[in-house]
Amino acid sequence: MLLQRTTYPNIADRIEMTYRNALIGIYTFGGCAVSFEEIIDPGETGWMEALSEMIGMDYAGLAEARARLVKSEADANTSAGFRLDPRLEALYEDLRAIKGRYLPPSTQYLRQIGGG
Repeated sequence: MLLQRTTYPNIADRIEMTYRNALIGIYTFGGCAVSFEEIIDPGETGWMEALSEMIGMDYAGLAEARARLVKSEADANTSAGFRLDPRLEALYEDLRAIKGRYLPPSTQYLRQIGGG
């Protein structure tokens, strides 16, 4: 922030725009959203189910590869309780709403490309 002389409001605007665009893309073209926390938490498996469904990858192979890379429990030290920006909190909740799910392309998109 200091090096680029960027203020927090500008950074928050960029974050919101980036992730809102990602959500629009997922709801339009299909896909899934996976957080880093999900990847490193051995107890989280929904993202692997969604990803394997989306790209046709074997779930067991994905789970095995992940088990080789992730050896410990997820870090329990979170920043719970710290609220910085209500817009970003709402955005985070929108992303969590599709956690562990593959969303297929929208009917409108499929119709546009001649696939639906």
